[in-house]
Amino acid sequence: MFDPVDILFEELYAGVKELIKKNTIFDPTLKAIKTKLDSLKPVILKMAECNEALDIPKEELEGLEEVMKDGKELVLKCSKIHSGNYYKRYKYANKLLKWDESLQGVLSILNVQSNRMSRQSQLLWDI
Repeated sequence: MFDPVDILFEELYAGVKELIKKNTIFDPTLKAIKTKLDSLKPVILKMAECNEALDIPKEELEGLEEVMKDGKELVLKCSKIHSGNYYKRYKYANKLLKWDESLQGVLSILNVQSNRMSRQSQLLWDI
């Protein structure tokens, strides 16, 4: 069963791929984001699956879900910018960079949560 994080991730990923194909304005930034998403895709999908299987509250992934929504909206806005609009190009390039930083922050938090869950499950096995 897909949960909101799975769906949002897939939509964001598809949007980034499409924007890279059709719009070269943000090429270096988008390619870096796509590379990060490529490596994170299996991890995020597995994390959502494990959280569901272990009945972990959805609040643990709310931060990621919010960042994915923001990223999806930002990619959509970037797709509407014309190459001659230098002000918007600059503005949205900075927004993409800030979004990438927020994604990194949420992933750091999720990494800590994942380590905590791993230790908890290890303690349960030891008992």
